[in-house]
Amino acid sequence: NIDREELRHAESCDVWLIRHGEREDEVPGNTWGRDPATKRLWFDPPLTEQGKVHARAVAKKFKQKLGLDGPESSLLTSGFDCIFVSPLVRAMMTASQFSAELGLPLTVVPGLSTCAAAIQHEGLGLRMDVEELNLTEQPRPRGQILRLLSCFKSPVEKAPGSTSTRGADELRGGAAAASSPDRAGRLFLRRSGLPMRNFAEVKAMCPEAQGRITQQNQVEEFQDAMERLCLQTLHARQDIQVPSGPPVPPPPPPRILVVAHREGIRDLADIAVPGSASVRSTPYACVAHFRFWRFRDGGCVWECLGCDALVPFKR
Repeated sequence: NIDREELRHAESCDVWLIRHGEREDEVPGNTWGRDPATKRLWFDPPLTEQGKVHARAVAKKFKQKLGLDGPESSLLTSGFDCIFVSPLVRAMMTASQFSAELGLPLTVVPGLSTCAAAIQHEGLGLRMDVEELNLTEQPRPRGQILRLLSCFKSPVEKAPGSTSTRGADELRGGAAAASSPDRAGRLFLRRSGLPMRNFAEVKAMCPEAQGRITQQNQVEEFQDAMERLCLQTLHARQDIQVPSGPPVPPPPPPRILVVAHREGIRDLADIAVPGSASVRSTPYACVAHFRFWRFRDGGCVWECLGCDALVPFKR
């Protein structure tokens, strides 16, 4: 079990990791990926109409659960800066429903898609076209575009007796282990990969999204992406300046909101410390709650606090 005494001196960041809603290719009788119009994007189906409605209902319930539906609630009191999301359109469409409900912008993180089975097998291809790749609408050097063409997760050895792709010595290694030489070799770039939709198409499919959609450029594995986002959030908290003058309410606790895939939930649950809640199922738009702990020596661990279907899905 977690040494609670040791945790008194550790930093923590709460993470809500949400699976996407019902996808088009999992509906009985669908033809997604088999007809000419969708064959090229067989791995990237959109949400069904029912999936969008369900995702919005879950977003409303999530807002209520966290007490963010009151008249005084705002971005400042929520503790969330944005919604981090996988670039696959089913995750983007789900995140846009949460964006509409919470008033949060979307930040696309390519690494959040690398847990998905298709991406693990085929790699994630990013377009060379500047206008399509450049979600932030800022000029980008061609050399940088070439570096972002695709990422691929090569096979890694599993620790004996474990279903996790991280060794037992990495469970407390956290960010330090993620940046080690043996870890760095697990991702490599290549010029081919599963083709991604262009930004104009994705944006048209996510009309509910609030604010500007931006993209981070790191090429990384899912777990590394999650750790990086948590560490960035903790560092940002350290930089908050307390103004002089009358007392002000304390800032909200460090927290991040992520929309990705069921494999990501299972991956984090697999490496969670003993004593964590178990994840028995990951239904559509389920909400998993994790806590990321960072110790004084730089080591990191994940704790799973549960995974719930806030609104049961009914087809």
